[in-house]
Amino acid sequence: MNKFLKRVILFCSPLLILLLFFEIFLRNINTLYLEKKNGLLSQGDSIQLLILGNSHGAMDINPDKFDMYAYNMAQVNQSLYFDKRITLKYLDKLPNLKLVLINLDFHSLYFSSEGYMDTWTYYAYGINYKNEIPLLSKVSYVYGYTPKMSFEFLKRVYTTRNTPIGRHLVDINKGQYNNTNIEKGWLPFVETDTANMNANAYSERAKSFNETVEKNAGEKSQVIADLEDFIILLKSKNITPVFITTPCYPGFKKLLDKNIMPQNKIDIDSLCEKYNIKYFNFYDEPFNEEEYHDCDHLNKTGANRFSKMINDKLKIEFAGYYK
Repeated sequence: MNKFLKRVILFCSPLLILLLFFEIFLRNINTLYLEKKNGLLSQGDSIQLLILGNSHGAMDINPDKFDMYAYNMAQVNQSLYFDKRITLKYLDKLPNLKLVLINLDFHSLYFSSEGYMDTWTYYAYGINYKNEIPLLSKVSYVYGYTPKMSFEFLKRVYTTRNTPIGRHLVDINKGQYNNTNIEKGWLPFVETDTANMNANAYSERAKSFNETVEKNAGEKSQVIADLEDFIILLKSKNITPVFITTPCYPGFKKLLDKNIMPQNKIDIDSLCEKYNIKYFNFYDEPFNEEEYHDCDHLNKTGANRFSKMINDKLKIEFAGYYK
């Protein structure tokens, strides 16, 4: 029996060594989540304006274009659920925070789970989505990321390849996206992705948005209730929340469920009236095709112009904060 066990151990040793290597590698990889968190902590005393949201807030809003010291904590597929909990977790590190920009788009009120990214967010921030992160994911990063993605991350760290997924989970020091470094939490799309500025791409993207809304329609009341609690907590700390909806390309917008944006406006306006909140709705703001990366994200040029527009509105609506 001892001889058999030795053979089994010897046979399994290469696999165990490989698993150990990946565990160590994944636990030490520098992700955009960690870059954002570490930047927030290192700049916390200076931050006056915090930008939250999904990929629209993450890519479309350049914190360097604001007169207040701004920081971008938005993230790809980040839900309001995580916006709230990330902010509250680090709120005591932001003593000068005055405004929180909350990104509310077509689907924002219709989801709270980020899917497989719930685990990624847990690894960076320690926030356990509704206490549903599997125990095995907590113990093993290889299981949490999946072996397939683990190999993909390894490849992206040690090569120059950098696709959209790799943008928000990659060693920033070794792999940059179009030679752009992260600044104040912001890593933009640099150029227009012409291959995805066409009717087929708009249709596929709109389909995914419509399916998200349809699938999670029953969750909306919970999302709004959680958002209300977030608003109350911010205002209790004398921090002012501001709602914002980002622009989308016309060819894409016409394919979205036409009932959702009008209903969103009703829901958002109700919250604004109840809690005395400002809402900057740029959904139909005209931008040139050359200012878009794809149908629902601006590129760096568009984001810079858009961010200046937001800054101008903030200076009008909250002039007292700028004295």
